[in-house]
Amino acid sequence: MRSQEEKLAARLKHIRAGRTLPEMAEVLDVSSRTVSNYESGLRAPDAWALACLVTEGWNANWILSGEGPERLSKLSVAALSAL
Repeated sequence: MRSQEEKLAARLKHIRAGRTLPEMAEVLDVSSRTVSNYESGLRAPDAWALACLVTEGWNANWILSGEGPERLSKLSVAALSAL
């Protein structure tokens, strides 16, 4: 069974799909090395990086836990109103 760190790293790789490390680093306002560390499970994204991903429409709950829909656009209106 994969560890939580490995699962988080896999989700971050999924998010980057189609982008280079430098492109993703620009989105997250971090270095390419930091993105690489996120994707290898050596480091978890900080609140700023998560906020950048949420701004792009990713669901922070899914990023961190793997639960719920990947994208915020897939959340139900009822779930959003409960926030």
